[in-house]
Amino acid sequence: MLLEQPRCKMSCEVCEQVQPKYKCPGCNVKTCSLHCVKKHKTARGCNGVRDKTTYVSIKGFTDQHLLSDYRFLEDVDRKAYSAITDDIAKQTQYKPKYYQLRKFCQTRKTFLKLLPPSFSRHKENTSWVSKREKVINWRVHWKFPQSDAEYIDKSVCEDRTLCDILATHLDPGKGDPVQRQRLKKYCRPGVNNLRLFMKEEGRPVNSLRYHRLNLGTTLRHNLSCKTIIEFPVIFVVLKEFADSYEMPVQVQSTSLVAQQESCPQPSSECIPEQATEDTPAHCSNERDAAIDTSVELHNGKVTEMTPDPGTEHSEDSKPPTEREPVPLEQQVE
Repeated sequence: MLLEQPRCKMSCEVCEQVQPKYKCPGCNVKTCSLHCVKKHKTARGCNGVRDKTTYVSIKGFTDQHLLSDYRFLEDVDRKAYSAITDDIAKQTQYKPKYYQLRKFCQTRKTFLKLLPPSFSRHKENTSWVSKREKVINWRVHWKFPQSDAEYIDKSVCEDRTLCDILATHLDPGKGDPVQRQRLKKYCRPGVNNLRLFMKEEGRPVNSLRYHRLNLGTTLRHNLSCKTIIEFPVIFVVLKEFADSYEMPVQVQSTSLVAQQESCPQPSSECIPEQATEDTPAHCSNERDAAIDTSVELHNGKVTEMTPDPGTEHSEDSKPPTEREPVPLEQQVE
């Protein structure tokens, strides 16, 4: 009968026979050889990489942990910087259909702006160009503010009129019953009592303006000479609410209004008048001299009064620098 070999107090956790030599940084398993290292990675699915975000108590924190944390922060900073400074050409590399779409828009005097490929709005853009018919099929986003509803037409030919396109949502024979139930505020007055608007792109947030679109003309004609970001977004507004879209909406921040109210406007009395052709020259000179004197007194400067050239003064009253030199004979006497 064979006797079992005694196990070491600190044996390999894989073969349990030899004293361990290595310790896995990922799961802290102690192994004795390369064979045991590979065996434990296969069994536990360990990759052998230490988790840098593992909690370490203050008592167990050493200089090695401090150096590891420092290198971890450097690695994070390096990756964040590389994400910003990636090659711009790779970020803005569009599919060929978008270049063709932009080319067709230029022939129609429509200014199309494309967002970076990583943006969700660019991914949602389903507009495409029909080479055979030489027309653009637009993705149209409809917004109904009075019903708080939004609907999307993924492919609309640009040669269709807006009235015909809108009828697919509001007409009893063409529209979806579920949509019509939600848009009943728009179905009652009819299409002729609706107003269509599209936001003017490129303007500041506090000064919004909208282009009014014509229901009776085609989508191509309505998009001409206008800027579009990816695809058109059209607001369908009831006639009684159209005034807020036709007039330019200007929003001024409260802080700017308070700043303007706190700063007093300069009055006309404090502003010196400029000499005009009707003003005499001596009046303007006297006014300028008075202004210069008030400015010097305000700055804390005191100037000497210059004597009138017509008055006579004694030699004693003259400043020392202006007295006449005394002859040498008189000084000897």
